[in-house]
Amino acid sequence: MKFLNDMKLGSRPCPWYERAKASTRKRQAEWLKRRVVEAYFQQHYDMFDQTVAAFNLPPPPSKKRRLDSLMQEFYLRPNAGLQSEFHGRRHDHGLTECPYCGNPLIPDTLDHFLPKEDWPEYAILANNLVPQCRSCAPIKGRRYYCSTHRRAMFLHPMYSAVLSSVQFKINVSLRAGRPNFEIIFGAARTTAPVDVIRIEQHLREMKVMGRMLEFCVRHWSHWRHKVKTLGIDIEALFRLELGQTSSGEYGPDWATAFKKGVLRDADSLAALNTKPPTPTAPIEELIELNVR
Repeated sequence: MKFLNDMKLGSRPCPWYERAKASTRKRQAEWLKRRVVEAYFQQHYDMFDQTVAAFNLPPPPSKKRRLDSLMQEFYLRPNAGLQSEFHGRRHDHGLTECPYCGNPLIPDTLDHFLPKEDWPEYAILANNLVPQCRSCAPIKGRRYYCSTHRRAMFLHPMYSAVLSSVQFKINVSLRAGRPNFEIIFGAARTTAPVDVIRIEQHLREMKVMGRMLEFCVRHWSHWRHKVKTLGIDIEALFRLELGQTSSGEYGPDWATAFKKGVLRDADSLAALNTKPPTPTAPIEELIELNVR
């Protein structure tokens, strides 16, 4: 999980809005250039940071319902300038795991932190669009505020530095010859109590526990297959891949935590690292080929 502070744009007005105003589609450009529309968007863009910070309050409902289809059209059918910005945010981010959940897959889709269906004024706001893995996308969907707990369900990776303190620990053991995985989450001791509560809710709402367990089962089978087919030394490979991150029991992502957990348990390591016996090829008599 990552704090994406460097990805946040602080300039006003939002440069992506300026890209949208340059649209060659007449209806789109005319709408965004109207003074009343520009004033409305500027007001809400200026409020976005405060809205995210006020996580214990529901965001004010959108008032410009006539903008719904227009703003979603800007996102779904962007002009060349916006398309370039979306592509960069979606693919050219340098991330190796999902900032929302820690899944060690390169994010290749975007999430509207405040859903565009409910707050269309933020459909193309740069700071509302976050790189996300495709497993998180359907889970988060249009959800944002929990009226039961009276707070936002999720942490925004561009605004919540505490995400970078979240660590994962996987205890691996064998039961009746089958692997068992215990998932433990950790955060820095200096994390404020309110942030601990929010982290816990974020992890629950993203269903990270169940997804990590599924990941561990798949990962175990993956490495068992690698040992059988390639005869690799799992212990040597894991230690090499972990490098300087080998100290401590926690890891910043699921794959690191899995490897550390296997290395900590001698029985699991032995079971995973067992290679099939190498068959001895029979010595066959050969005929000589007449090749000149």
